[in-house]
Amino acid sequence: MMVHKITQLARSRTHAHRPTLSFIQRKVNGQALLAVTNTFEGTVFVNQSATAVTAAQYSSELFPDLAAAQTNTVEKLYSGLGTDIFQTSAIQGETIFICPTYYMLSAFPGRSFKGEFAIPPGFHGGDLVYYFPGTSTPPFNNTAFIDAFAQSFTSFIINQNPNIKVDPSTITPPWSPFAVGDTEMLFNQTAPDGLPVVQPITTSSALLTRCQFWESVGNLTAQ
Repeated sequence: MMVHKITQLARSRTHAHRPTLSFIQRKVNGQALLAVTNTFEGTVFVNQSATAVTAAQYSSELFPDLAAAQTNTVEKLYSGLGTDIFQTSAIQGETIFICPTYYMLSAFPGRSFKGEFAIPPGFHGGDLVYYFPGTSTPPFNNTAFIDAFAQSFTSFIINQNPNIKVDPSTITPPWSPFAVGDTEMLFNQTAPDGLPVVQPITTSSALLTRCQFWESVGNLTAQ
């Protein structure tokens, strides 16, 4: 009996899909998706004093199964993003948080909405205080911004669409469903006067290209 159970478990694992494959094939539960990523998701997870680590070196340490040709591709894809430490922070943020978000969005065509939270410094977790207004004072304590951000989620929870607003007076403009090359909603503020910025932006084509690469090596990155 035990051998039979082990055999069944082995077969189930053999036929199990990696998450990215499930997204590609749209084998997901749920009806719609609203997803927001922060601009610099990876910064707090990378030692910012390790300036000598290149993109190729960092990617090989983060994902040891990558071959030299693949880490060289990483080097090329991230070469235009600034310093080595900025590139490694971007690799961390995009591989773990940002690119998987786009994979999930693709599993809900016409029913997914993408946002970017960019209030400085735009690090991972910086948006948490804005989800539940009144629990603490956020760094950008602007009522119009807070209502627009938090109520987008409330509207989505109730209606599966942030455009069907619980409060029609919020400053969030019409929010298009996400499609590759389409727009997403930016949540930011102006400098130095600190006015709220809630507006559609076009997703970076360079970012999507990097995400396509990471998707192509998902079998080597446990994705």
